[in-house]
Amino acid sequence: ELNVAACAPCSGPYDVSGVQAEVMVSPEPYPAPYYLPYVIFSYGHVYPGLYTDISEVLLEPWATLLPPLFQGDNGSAEVDAVMPDVPSQILQPALLADFQNDPDHFFREALRDNDLYDWAPEAPLRMIYCEADDHVFHQNSLVALDAMHANGATQVEAVSAGANFDHGSCAMPALLSVKSWFDQLRLPCEGIGIDEMDGVSWSLFPNPAQDRVRISVAGVPDGPLDWSLLASDGTTATLGRTMLSGGTAVIMLPRLAPGFYLWRPGNGSADAVRLVLSAP
Repeated sequence: ELNVAACAPCSGPYDVSGVQAEVMVSPEPYPAPYYLPYVIFSYGHVYPGLYTDISEVLLEPWATLLPPLFQGDNGSAEVDAVMPDVPSQILQPALLADFQNDPDHFFREALRDNDLYDWAPEAPLRMIYCEADDHVFHQNSLVALDAMHANGATQVEAVSAGANFDHGSCAMPALLSVKSWFDQLRLPCEGIGIDEMDGVSWSLFPNPAQDRVRISVAGVPDGPLDWSLLASDGTTATLGRTMLSGGTAVIMLPRLAPGFYLWRPGNGSADAVRLVLSAP
């Protein structure tokens, strides 16, 4: 019933039976081990014939330890506390081997029933990902992109928000990228009232930044410049002063938590500029 103008999902597990299912078979550690039992128990509810008893799927002691943790009263930390770093170690070896070797294994068929890429979007679609995402692997977006193009979709893209961002640090750059794209797609509206005064346009580089950022501006005289950095909740994260020379200056940033901030010049001649701080 909705007229979709555009869609921009971020870090989506579109290929759960292929790319994302590698978590089930990989001998490597995974940063969120609780995902695997979460999926197993959830699919057991939706597909009652998947297994009769959890011991068919899980080894001890996990067949005993995990079910009580999935009754709605615990968070991921409680589950991860009893999970090994390599999630596949909780699986029955015979089941794991069959899943690895049989492309039509009943577990993989259930996962395939929830793949989300075999269709042709009609509205513009831009999938945002980060290559260092170790929770939802970025290849999900590439598989979906190829499948949608093969199905005849003409307005589908897959765009990186940063090669070095993991799942958590990818969130803010991805959302800013989506916001910028949506702004470009907005239809112009006819304004009413007085013309806006010409403002001053500031730019920051690099952005995302870590410990320093270069500011540049045209039309502002050289001299001392007060500035502030606002956190995403509107509080002031830090204040500073720099010397503007030739329209540029380098600001040394204090150690702050990675995330989304607004940099604001102290003279009130411009709106705040978005700044993303990444982990060092």
